Amino acid sequence: NLPKKAKSRVGIQILDSKTWVLKRWNIFMLIPLVYEVWAFPYRLALGYPSLSTDIFGADLACDIFFTIDMALALITSVPSSQGQETLFTMKDIAAHYFRHVFPFEYAPCLPYWVVTPICARALQNLCSETA
Repeated sequence: NLPKKAKSRVGIQILDSKTWVLKRWNIFMLIPLVYEVWAFPYRLALGYPSLSTDIFGADLACDIFFTIDMALALITSVPSSQGQETLFTMKDIAAHYFRHVFPFEYAPCLPYWVVTPICARALQNLCSETA
């Protein structure tokens, strides 16, 4: 369990990873994850959605949820593993997050950021040649 007043230097309350709110949040985060898995092939083939489409709104909402999730990870205690104590200082939590979690959240984005512009450019060139 966390100390009663586990706070960061800036006064943000460190959250206990075992609370029901965070457990429900993790379950809720399956919705944006499933949406992203469903929408990825469409975005890869068709490029970025127009600002006036519903899919842009859904993409933006998912991006906001993922950003909130990353921020929550930086203020949530890390449960102890065998023989280690629970991490509940902001410095320890951030070090653990950037070493063990962040690469797996960031790395999947890189191929998309590289492949999408290439595919969109190739599709635009193909369309302009046929027109």
